[in-house]
Amino acid sequence: MKVSDLEGKVLGLYFSANWYAPCRSFTSQVLIGAYQDLKSNGSNFEIVFVSSDEDLDAFNNYRANMPWLSIPFSDLETKKALNSKFDVEAIPCLVILHPKDNKDEATLHDGVELLHRFGVQAFPFTKERLEELKLEEKEKHERQTLTNLLICHNRDYLLGHPAPRQVSSYLASLKFNLISLQAVLILCCCQNFSYKTFNDL
Repeated sequence: MKVSDLEGKVLGLYFSANWYAPCRSFTSQVLIGAYQDLKSNGSNFEIVFVSSDEDLDAFNNYRANMPWLSIPFSDLETKKALNSKFDVEAIPCLVILHPKDNKDEATLHDGVELLHRFGVQAFPFTKERLEELKLEEKEKHERQTLTNLLICHNRDYLLGHPAPRQVSSYLASLKFNLISLQAVLILCCCQNFSYKTFNDL
Protein backbone atom coordinates (compact mmCIF):
# COMPACT_ATOMS: atom_id res chain seq x y z
CA MET A 1 0.00 0.00 0.00
CA LYS A 2 1.23 3.50 -0.79
CA VAL A 3 1.61 5.93 2.08
CA SER A 4 -0.67 8.35 0.24
CA ASP A 5 -3.50 5.81 0.59
CA LEU A 6 -3.45 6.40 4.36
CA GLU A 7 -4.55 10.01 3.97
CA GLY A 8 -7.76 10.73 5.86
CA LYS A 9 -7.54 7.59 8.02
CA VAL A 10 -7.23 7.25 11.78
CA LEU A 11 -3.77 5.71 12.06
CA GLY A 12 -2.24 3.62 14.82
CA LEU A 13 1.56 3.44 14.98
CA TYR A 14 2.25 0.17 16.77
CA PHE A 15 5.67 0.03 18.46
CA SER A 16 6.31 -3.57 19.40
CA ALA A 17 8.79 -6.47 19.32
CA ASN A 18 8.63 -10.24 19.06
CA TRP A 19 11.16 -10.81 21.86
CA TYR A 20 8.98 -9.14 24.53
CA ALA A 21 6.18 -11.34 25.91
CA PRO A 22 3.75 -8.48 26.79
CA CYS A 23 3.98 -7.32 23.15
CA ARG A 24 3.14 -10.77 21.83
CA SER A 25 0.28 -11.06 24.32
CA PHE A 26 -1.25 -7.67 23.43
CA THR A 27 -0.86 -8.34 19.72
CA SER A 28 -2.55 -11.74 19.74
CA GLN A 29 -5.10 -11.26 22.53
CA VAL A 30 -6.22 -7.66 21.98
CA LEU A 31 -4.98 -5.79 18.94
CA ILE A 32 -5.63 -8.31 16.17
CA GLY A 33 -9.23 -8.83 17.29
CA ALA A 34 -9.87 -5.10 17.67
CA TYR A 35 -8.35 -4.37 14.26
CA GLN A 36 -10.43 -7.04 12.53
CA ASP A 37 -13.63 -5.84 14.24
CA LEU A 38 -13.00 -2.25 13.18
CA LYS A 39 -12.16 -3.22 9.60
CA SER A 40 -15.23 -5.44 9.29
CA ASN A 41 -17.38 -2.54 10.49
CA GLY A 42 -15.96 -0.31 7.76
CA SER A 43 -14.13 1.92 10.22
CA ASN A 44 -11.62 4.31 8.71
CA PHE A 45 -8.72 2.83 10.68
CA GLU A 46 -5.29 1.44 9.85
CA ILE A 47 -2.25 0.26 11.82
CA VAL A 48 1.43 0.49 10.91
CA PHE A 49 3.86 -1.77 12.76
CA VAL A 50 7.11 -0.11 13.88
CA SER A 51 9.41 -2.95 14.84
CA SER A 52 11.91 -3.10 17.67
CA ASP A 53 12.98 -6.63 16.72
CA GLU A 54 16.64 -7.53 16.78
CA ASP A 55 16.88 -9.36 13.46
CA LEU A 56 15.02 -9.87 10.21
CA ASP A 57 13.86 -13.42 11.00
CA ALA A 58 12.24 -12.31 14.25
CA PHE A 59 10.58 -9.41 12.43
CA ASN A 60 9.23 -11.66 9.68
CA ASN A 61 7.95 -14.30 12.11
CA TYR A 62 6.17 -11.67 14.21
CA ARG A 63 4.78 -9.77 11.22
CA ALA A 64 3.41 -12.99 9.70
CA ASN A 65 0.56 -12.92 12.24
CA MET A 66 -0.26 -9.24 11.71
CA PRO A 67 -3.08 -8.27 9.31
CA TRP A 68 -1.88 -4.66 9.06
CA LEU A 69 0.95 -2.67 7.47
CA SER A 70 4.60 -2.53 8.51
CA ILE A 71 7.61 -0.29 8.04
CA PRO A 72 10.36 -2.36 6.39
CA PHE A 73 12.84 -3.81 8.89
CA SER A 74 15.75 -2.32 6.97
CA ASP A 75 14.44 1.25 7.34
CA LEU A 76 16.20 2.02 10.61
CA GLU A 77 16.16 5.75 9.98
CA THR A 78 12.36 6.00 9.88
CA LYS A 79 11.94 3.73 12.91
CA LYS A 80 14.39 5.79 14.97
CA ALA A 81 12.73 9.03 13.87
CA LEU A 82 9.27 7.77 14.90
CA ASN A 83 10.52 6.54 18.26
CA SER A 84 12.11 9.92 18.88
CA LYS A 85 9.18 12.02 17.63
CA PHE A 86 6.63 10.23 19.81
CA ASP A 87 8.99 9.73 22.74
CA VAL A 88 8.44 5.98 22.91
CA GLU A 89 10.03 4.73 26.12
CA ALA A 90 8.24 1.41 26.59
CA ILE A 91 6.57 -1.22 24.43
CA PRO A 92 3.97 -2.20 23.47
CA CYS A 93 2.95 1.33 22.53
CA LEU A 94 0.10 2.34 20.23
CA VAL A 95 0.19 5.97 19.12
CA ILE A 96 -3.07 7.17 17.55
CA LEU A 97 -2.86 9.81 14.81
CA HIS A 98 -5.96 11.55 13.49
CA PRO A 99 -6.40 12.95 9.99
CA LYS A 100 -6.07 16.49 11.37
CA ASP A 101 -2.80 15.59 13.06
CA ASN A 102 -1.20 18.98 12.46
CA LYS A 103 -2.13 19.70 16.08
CA ASP A 104 -0.66 18.04 19.16
CA GLU A 105 -4.09 17.40 20.66
CA ALA A 106 -4.92 15.13 17.71
CA THR A 107 -2.28 12.61 18.89
CA LEU A 108 -2.89 10.02 21.60
CA HIS A 109 -0.05 8.02 23.07
CA ASP A 110 -2.05 5.59 25.22
CA GLY A 111 -3.75 3.42 22.60
CA VAL A 112 -2.75 0.22 24.40
CA GLU A 113 -4.43 1.33 27.62
CA LEU A 114 -7.52 2.57 25.76
CA LEU A 115 -8.05 -0.75 23.99
CA HIS A 116 -7.57 -2.66 27.24
CA ARG A 117 -10.04 -0.36 28.98
CA PHE A 118 -12.72 0.30 26.37
CA GLY A 119 -12.08 -2.09 23.48
CA VAL A 120 -13.24 -1.07 20.00
CA GLN A 121 -15.76 1.30 21.56
CA ALA A 122 -12.86 3.73 21.95
CA PHE A 123 -12.82 4.32 18.19
CA PRO A 124 -12.31 6.86 16.68
CA PHE A 125 -10.14 7.66 19.72
CA THR A 126 -11.12 11.31 19.79
CA LYS A 127 -11.05 13.21 23.05
CA GLU A 128 -14.81 13.69 22.79
CA ARG A 129 -15.41 9.95 22.44
CA LEU A 130 -13.08 9.13 25.32
CA GLU A 131 -14.81 11.67 27.54
CA GLU A 132 -18.13 9.99 26.75
CA LEU A 133 -16.74 6.57 27.68
CA LYS A 134 -15.21 7.87 30.91
CA LEU A 135 -18.50 9.47 31.86
CA GLU A 136 -20.37 6.23 31.14
CA GLU A 137 -17.80 4.35 33.22
CA LYS A 138 -18.23 6.78 36.11
CA GLU A 139 -22.04 6.55 35.98
CA LYS A 140 -21.82 2.77 35.84
CA HIS A 141 -19.84 2.65 39.07
CA GLU A 142 -22.09 5.20 40.74
CA ARG A 143 -25.28 3.30 39.91
CA GLN A 144 -23.77 0.01 41.10
CA THR A 145 -26.43 -2.29 39.74
CA LEU A 146 -25.45 -5.93 39.33
CA THR A 147 -25.75 -5.67 35.55
CA ASN A 148 -23.52 -2.61 35.31
CA LEU A 149 -20.98 -3.97 37.76
CA LEU A 150 -20.64 -7.49 36.37
CA ILE A 151 -20.65 -7.00 32.60
CA CYS A 152 -18.12 -5.35 30.31
CA HIS A 153 -18.16 -3.97 26.78
CA ASN A 154 -17.85 -7.39 25.12
CA ARG A 155 -19.43 -9.77 27.69
CA ASP A 156 -22.91 -9.93 29.19
CA TYR A 157 -22.80 -13.38 30.76
CA LEU A 158 -21.25 -15.25 33.71
CA LEU A 159 -19.76 -18.72 33.87
CA GLY A 160 -21.80 -21.39 35.61
CA HIS A 161 -20.47 -23.51 38.45
CA PRO A 162 -18.51 -26.52 37.17
CA ALA A 163 -20.07 -29.92 37.77
CA PRO A 164 -18.92 -31.36 41.12
CA ARG A 165 -16.47 -34.20 40.91
CA GLN A 166 -18.05 -37.56 41.65
CA VAL A 167 -15.97 -38.45 44.73
CA SER A 168 -17.93 -41.61 45.51
CA SER A 169 -17.38 -42.95 42.00
CA TYR A 170 -13.70 -42.08 42.22
CA LEU A 171 -13.34 -43.90 45.56
CA ALA A 172 -15.22 -46.91 44.25
CA SER A 173 -12.92 -47.05 41.25
CA LEU A 174 -9.88 -46.72 43.49
CA LYS A 175 -11.16 -49.52 45.77
CA PHE A 176 -11.72 -51.76 42.75
CA ASN A 177 -8.18 -51.08 41.50
CA LEU A 178 -6.71 -51.90 44.92
CA ILE A 179 -8.68 -55.16 45.11
CA SER A 180 -7.51 -56.06 41.61
CA LEU A 181 -3.91 -55.32 42.55
CA GLN A 182 -4.23 -57.42 45.69
CA ALA A 183 -5.61 -60.34 43.67
CA VAL A 184 -2.71 -60.13 41.21
CA LEU A 185 -0.17 -60.13 44.04
CA ILE A 186 -1.79 -63.16 45.68
CA LEU A 187 -1.84 -65.00 42.36
CA CYS A 188 1.84 -64.23 41.77
CA CYS A 189 2.77 -65.45 45.25
CA CYS A 190 0.80 -68.69 44.76
CA GLN A 191 2.41 -69.33 41.42
CA ASN A 192 5.83 -68.69 42.89
CA PHE A 193 5.10 -71.03 45.82
CA SER A 194 3.84 -73.78 43.52
CA TYR A 195 6.93 -73.44 41.34
CA LYS A 196 9.27 -73.73 44.32
CA THR A 197 7.30 -76.69 45.78
CA PHE A 198 7.42 -78.54 42.47
CA ASN A 199 11.20 -78.01 42.20
CA ASP A 200 11.71 -79.29 45.73
CA LEU A 201 10.09 -82.62 44.95
